[in-house]
Amino acid sequence: MVNDWQQVRRKHNQYQRSNDDGEIRVRGSGESSLSFYVTNLPKDIKTNELWNWCATLGTVVDVYIAQKLSKMGRRFGFVRFIKNLKLDYVTCMWFGNYHVFASIARFPKKDRVIANEPVNKKVGTQSKAGVTTGRSYAKAVSGENPPITVPKKIVRSVSIGGRELTGLTDVQSTVLAEVREPTSIPNLLNLCREEGFANLKIRYVGGLWVWISCETSKVCKKLRDNVDMQGIFSKLHALHKDFVIHDRLAWVEIIGLPMCAWNPCVFKKVASIWGVVLFSDDDESNCMSIGKVCIQTS
Repeated sequence: MVNDWQQVRRKHNQYQRSNDDGEIRVRGSGESSLSFYVTNLPKDIKTNELWNWCATLGTVVDVYIAQKLSKMGRRFGFVRFIKNLKLDYVTCMWFGNYHVFASIARFPKKDRVIANEPVNKKVGTQSKAGVTTGRSYAKAVSGENPPITVPKKIVRSVSIGGRELTGLTDVQSTVLAEVREPTSIPNLLNLCREEGFANLKIRYVGGLWVWISCETSKVCKKLRDNVDMQGIFSKLHALHKDFVIHDRLAWVEIIGLPMCAWNPCVFKKVASIWGVVLFSDDDESNCMSIGKVCIQTS
C-alpha cells in the first residue's frame, strides 16, 4: 500500500498524497481518507442523521448533503471516512426503507489551500438598497457621501403606423356611457328596453364604461337627452379617437384570514388596500373562508 502512494506538489511547498483508489492523506493526522458518493437518500434526511448512521461503519470526518436533486430526481451527498472503515457495509446500505447506493467518489474532496492574496484597498460599500456606492471604507468613516449610482430605467417604445389604427365608423349612432352602479352592467339591456330603447347593442369596454350602438343617429340623440337614462349613466360621450380608460374593475380574492374574520365587512376592508370597494360576492354557496370583492383601481 505504501509503495502505491504518489507525491503531489501543491502551492507554497504544501502537498498531500493520493493513490489510485481515491484515498487522500489528511494533513496533520497521518490518516488516509476515502470519500463516497451516496444517492437515493430520504428527502427529509438531515446531515447529523447521516453522520450518526455512517459513524457505525467507520470514523466519519465530513458529511455533505446537496440541496438540489440528481438527474434521476434523488437526493445525494458525500461522506468522508478515515480508518476502521467497513467497506463491504458501505457499498450496501439501508437507511430505513431506502436502499442507499454508495460508490467511491470520482473527484474526492481535497484540503483547501488559502494563498496570500493581495488586499484590494478600494472596496466599494453597499447600501441597503443593494446599490454599490464605489467608495472605500475609509471615505465612509470620514463622512464623505458621494452620489449613489442608480441603474437607469429602460423605456421601451414602439411606433404604430396610420394603417395599423382602427378607423371609427357610425360615430353619430354610437355613444360611450359610464354607469353609476357597476352591478347594473349585466342588466343594462333590460333597463334600456323599459325606457323605450329596444334595438340597442351594448358591449362592455372597461372600467365603468360601455359601448352603446343605436339604429340611427336620431335614436342616439334621444338616448343622450333622456332624463331617466341619465339616472343610470353618469356620463355620455361621443366617440373620439383619443378616448382612454384610466380605471378598471378587478376581483380580489382574500384567503388566509382566521375564522373570526370571515365576514364581508373584513373582506371589504382588506380589499380597500388595492382600490375603491364597489361590492362583494355574497353568494352563500361559495367557500366561507374565501372573500371575493370587486374593486375599482387605476
